[in-house]
Parts: sequence; C-alpha cells; structure tokens
Amino acid sequence: MTDNKEPTQEQIKEFWEWCGLHKHIFENVDYTAELPYWRCGLCGKRFWTEAYNGKDDLPNPLDMDIDLNNLFQYAVPKLGNEFDFVQLQPKPDGWLCIIRGLGFQYRAFYYDDPALALFWAIWEVIHND
Repeated sequence: MTDNKEPTQEQIKEFWEWCGLHKHIFENVDYTAELPYWRCGLCGKRFWTEAYNGKDDLPNPLDMDIDLNNLFQYAVPKLGNEFDFVQLQPKPDGWLCIIRGLGFQYRAFYYDDPALALFWAIWEVIHND
C-alpha cells in the first residue's frame, strides 16, 4: 500500500501515458515550426505543450491537476472490465482508496487528498498488473 508522498514529474508522465495520452507532432502548413502535443487515446482530445492560439488550446497533461475529475475521466476507464469496484473512504486521518476486481485488491492511503489516494491506488494497479 502506497501512502503520503507527492508523485514526481516522471511518475506523472508515466501515469498519463498509461492513461492513453501520447506525444505527437502537429505539422501546421501555415507555420514552419512543428508544435508538439499530447493526444488522449480514449477521446482524441489534444493537449498542447506550448502556447498555441488555435481552438484546441489546452494545457500540457503534465500540468493537469491530479484531481478526481481528471482521474475519473482519463484513468479509471483504463482500468478495464476486470476491475469492478473503486471506493474512496474517508478515515479520521485521511483517505483510503480501494480498487477491487475478481481475486485482487489494491489500496492506497493519503492524508488530505482523495485524488492522491486514487492516483496511488491506480499506480499500484499499473505496476502490479
């Protein structure tokens, strides 16, 4: 069980890549520069890695907040059908996250942030799958 540490930039990058965000190069015919961006494998949304004035101007996924909205949008669907239970339990001293499937269970605890408890529980799935 993982508990009470902030993820590093390398861990965040690995996590979002596992969620389906992959780096691509956008070749714009109006500009000579190539603009790198990340693309979600689930929904196709683009996340630009540098300033861009186009209609798809979105943040770099490495700068995305690790919050429940982003985790349930991008990470939880990647768990697949073998996982049938994701639960966040408030405890007197923090949050416990349990991810369970047939024959296995992953847990993570974090003091003051349910999103980080979910992040670390999914991290356990990624590294024990």
